[in-house]
Amino acid sequence: MMMQLPLLLALTMLGQPSPGAPGTPGNQGARGERGERGQRTPAERFDRMDRNKDGVLTRDELPRPQIFIAMDADKDGKVTREEAEAWGKANPRSQRNRRGNRQGNAPDGGNAPMQGEEPRRRTTPAAEPTRNLKDIVYVEQPSNAKRQSLDIHKPDGAGPHPVLVHIHGGGWAAGDKKNNAQAKAKVLDDIGWMLVTPNYRLSPEVQHPGHIIDVAAAVAWVHDNIADYGGDPERIVVMGHSAGAHLAALVATDHERLAVHGKSPRILDGVILLDGAAYDIPTTMSLPTGYERMQGMHRRWVGNDRSDWIDASPMLQVTADVGTPPFLILHTARAEATAISTRLGEALQRAGCDALVLECPDDDHGSINNKLGQPDHRPTEAIRIVLESINEPK
Repeated sequence: MMMQLPLLLALTMLGQPSPGAPGTPGNQGARGERGERGQRTPAERFDRMDRNKDGVLTRDELPRPQIFIAMDADKDGKVTREEAEAWGKANPRSQRNRRGNRQGNAPDGGNAPMQGEEPRRRTTPAAEPTRNLKDIVYVEQPSNAKRQSLDIHKPDGAGPHPVLVHIHGGGWAAGDKKNNAQAKAKVLDDIGWMLVTPNYRLSPEVQHPGHIIDVAAAVAWVHDNIADYGGDPERIVVMGHSAGAHLAALVATDHERLAVHGKSPRILDGVILLDGAAYDIPTTMSLPTGYERMQGMHRRWVGNDRSDWIDASPMLQVTADVGTPPFLILHTARAEATAISTRLGEALQRAGCDALVLECPDDDHGSINNKLGQPDHRPTEAIRIVLESINEPK
């Protein structure tokens, strides 16, 4: 199965606290409760979900359809404590059939080109044995070598290391791969993960689809080449913040982007989104008075054509049975991010994909990214659970 069952269950255990609730970061007593979450026994987790204390879990109490079906061994429409504990023992971690589910080729062969000229990803010689590798160009004939390059931050040890590809934000017109990279690399080093940070061409140099063309080429390059740098191409997670969250979501939902390189979203183990709000651009462009600034920003990078708005919208590209990886969608309390993050999660779930939406009420749009690695930081805790659930080679 594609889903990361232990991962999603563990994240569900985090709950969705509102500001001021016990256990919310920053409140009195928060450290104690958060420090104990990872130590709960299966029985304690069952009791926490069993809100009406009737000894069984219903679909409302365990609102993860595929997890519920997997746990409900006798298929009677409810999960007993014994069924939950038996499932937990049988599934200490996901047991994905990588040979069946992680083939690089797209379902349709992955050879059909998209409209417009696509840069061919570059095959790069193996790296020198150093921790930080800078400005590796990931296309064969770059039009902008600085923007079509990536950095690699290697942890200690020989590897192979799982790989997090982080896509920076900046409104599709600013930002850089080095922004906050050292702090992220330190967090990842603690759990043995490699960080890859690609640049991509920015507006006004390019408009859509130029940004996603570059991101797809960078992800394909990582899958093809990262083993030469001590990374594991079988364990790749893509993360992005703000505009980078949009691009991370799009590369994982629009299978044609990776199909250009003979690949599919199946090469990804997961997608982590940090406070994106551009998952359904046609809806954003139709919002009433008060959203003119956001609408103007979108017009600068995606233009005025509704067909381009649709093409650039991850939520409108969600399709069943194309190997979409599990999504962790983190958002702040800002209205636009809350609404669209929830809708994206629901769209993924309707298509049979695994998605968990988690509010981070103590963060703003900047801090959800800039504070990664700090103590008692809810997004950091959630991301760590994601990564540690797939930390070992399969």
